[in-house]
Amino acid sequence: SAPPDPDRAGRHLHLVKLTPPASAEADPPALAGVAVLTDAETAVLAAVRTAAGPVRQKQLVDVCGLTKGTVSKTVAKLLHTGQLARTP
Repeated sequence: SAPPDPDRAGRHLHLVKLTPPASAEADPPALAGVAVLTDAETAVLAAVRTAAGPVRQKQLVDVCGLTKGTVSKTVAKLLHTGQLARTP
């Protein structure tokens, strides 16, 4: 196991904006300009949204049933797109 990243020690994730729920019945023109979320992104956002407070990536691994690598890449993408933010 890799040593903890000191840059991330004690930091939490929280949702900064809601994304529209995926819907099989959605009208395609209504989705213009809305990025389609991957299953991992949907799982991570749902876990953060339903958590009682800020969460750690390790908790997302456990709750979502995803690998550490998948959670790390997914969180990085969601941070980049502004859907998640890190807090101290």
